[in-house]
Amino acid sequence: MNIRKHIETDRDFYRAILAIAIPVMLQSAIMRGMGLVNSIMLGNLGETYMAAYHLGNQLYNLFGSISFGLVAGCCVMVSQYWGSRDLAAIRRIMAYTLKLLCAVTVLFMAVGLFVPEHFMRLYSGEADVIAAGVPYVRIVCFCFAFYGFSNLYLLSIRSIENARLYLIVDGISYAINIFINYLLIYGRFGLPKLGIIGVAIGTIIAKVIEAAVCVVHMLKYEKTIRFRPGDLRERADRELRRTFFRFAIPVAMHEIIWGIGNSMYSSILGHVGADAISAHSVVESFSSICIMFTSGLVSAAGVLIGKSIGAGEGDRVFRKAQSIMLIALGSGIFSGLLHIITRPMLISFYPNLGAETTGLIRNFMTICALLCPFQALELTSSLGTLRGGGDAAFVVAEDTFVMWCICIPLASLATYRWGLSPSWVYFLLKMDLVFKSTICVIRILRRKWVKKITE
Repeated sequence: MNIRKHIETDRDFYRAILAIAIPVMLQSAIMRGMGLVNSIMLGNLGETYMAAYHLGNQLYNLFGSISFGLVAGCCVMVSQYWGSRDLAAIRRIMAYTLKLLCAVTVLFMAVGLFVPEHFMRLYSGEADVIAAGVPYVRIVCFCFAFYGFSNLYLLSIRSIENARLYLIVDGISYAINIFINYLLIYGRFGLPKLGIIGVAIGTIIAKVIEAAVCVVHMLKYEKTIRFRPGDLRERADRELRRTFFRFAIPVAMHEIIWGIGNSMYSSILGHVGADAISAHSVVESFSSICIMFTSGLVSAAGVLIGKSIGAGEGDRVFRKAQSIMLIALGSGIFSGLLHIITRPMLISFYPNLGAETTGLIRNFMTICALLCPFQALELTSSLGTLRGGGDAAFVVAEDTFVMWCICIPLASLATYRWGLSPSWVYFLLKMDLVFKSTICVIRILRRKWVKKITE
């Protein structure tokens, strides 16, 4: 068998993967590390505050999923327009996406300000958890306006192969966030001891600074796209809107469905009990650090596959896709081993948690370790290769079916009818990775997923 027919052998391709993946990996590690640090700091206050932070953060996560979906859809188009060097089209699609983000921001801020208690009740029936989470939700929603803009700008710049800016800006933002959280959670240096409220205030301050840095970079230093506020005055033409709704809206719908599904996962575990949701919060924060190279590979796959299609590279696109799958499999195996090796260290970070919560953390980490290869293949194939190839509609269909027709019903029955243990519920919720990775790999190998946007 001639390996050149199936695997990309050009070293520049692998250098390009590393050039995008490493900064994104570091950025992901910083972001997820912040979640872990917040979890550790709140863990010292007890399971109730950890559960309140995790469940109260669901509004932030839902906004993040929807806004990221719109931005990711925009970036699919940006990558392909970058391949054909159509910078004017990139500016138009960024302006159109920013207008949509403003509408989403208003909606989510209204929920956070006016009905936070009703929102919290979707996830937990425990009065003390709701009481601790409502003030957090009401305050943190103010960061949405800044978060949406900076996300659009940084990810668009990354889509033209400048991943370092995202790393630098996010690094500054998260460092500030963690420092302020520490000061306000515990009341250091004469500041008031605010607990979970301190996390909300720290998040707002960090996002304001992040957005300000993006504005300065956009106006003074960015010389390629040259996106400016004046671009917002131009109305999107019919062809651009048609292309956006054909290729970008499926990406947005996927993120929305995925975000709501993950929110349902938290709701199911939240009704199992505070111990289960606290363990889930700890493990998900730490697990996301263990798979950080996969996060970088996802971004590299989306950018490079989209660019290759936009440049009209033909069969090389398929070779690159198959090479990325092999790298993803190796990344997943490494991540699984990392889960097992670091499990005792993770448990040692939480000396004040009860025995039940500690036992669940141990079990959840083992489940994550076993499923890491499937997770790496699924994320890289669906969010990277298939999205970058313009096949987002297929990704939406398979993800929706697996999540909502298989895993959520099974986990709901396990929780509300069968009374299975939290570990079994968690396992059933994570089984979607096996189904989705298998479907995505088959789709890529059949070569029916390349759809050129720039024609």
